[in-house]
Amino acid sequence: MATAYNEFALSTDAYPNGRIAVLLARYPRLNADELDELVSFAKQAPADETRHLRTIATIAGKLDRLMRDHPDQFRPAPQPLGWLAAAALLVMAAVALL
Repeated sequence: MATAYNEFALSTDAYPNGRIAVLLARYPRLNADELDELVSFAKQAPADETRHLRTIATIAGKLDRLMRDHPDQFRPAPQPLGWLAAAALLVMAAVALL
């Protein structure tokens, strides 16, 4: 069941992230572009901004739900340099044994 909310009041409470708050209130009923905007915000927003959004009763839990619903969007990217360093060490060890 959808929670009733006043878009202007919610936007004001969530300043400066009013648009994000409105999208969270509508989540999961978002189009693809809106979902991308919300995911992008959640990935890049400073902790104090996400913490503030979590304190607003109308949207409490929505950010966490977004992250649970789309875990693939929030996994850390693989670090290719780590594999490169491991391969270099392996090659150096092989050369040292020769």
